[in-house]
Amino acid sequence: MEMSKMDFGELDQLDKQVNQKEELQKEDERVRRSVLNRFKELEEKEMKLDKKKKKTGPKPKLKNSKLESFNLEKDLVEAMERLCEKHNISKSKFAREVLRRALEEHEEL
Repeated sequence: MEMSKMDFGELDQLDKQVNQKEELQKEDERVRRSVLNRFKELEEKEMKLDKKKKKTGPKPKLKNSKLESFNLEKDLVEAMERLCEKHNISKSKFAREVLRRALEEHEEL
């Protein structure tokens, strides 16, 4: 189409289409920015949580210790894990304390 043959109605229509496309692009950009900002906020929160988490490092070796393994029923292990989680102690420490008490009761220690 030549400019001389276009009427103002067609120009207005084309202008509206261009404006609509520009608005859609701006809206897409706003949404992308919003999503990126949310991701950044989540990453920052995760980083803060990671810093607060207790760092686990090498555990000190017990003096006069010996490594042994035992087969236990699944329900006993699950109960031990729940108690350890509840009291925030290691499974090894819990097992040592329970075994020590049981042996003291039977006067074996």
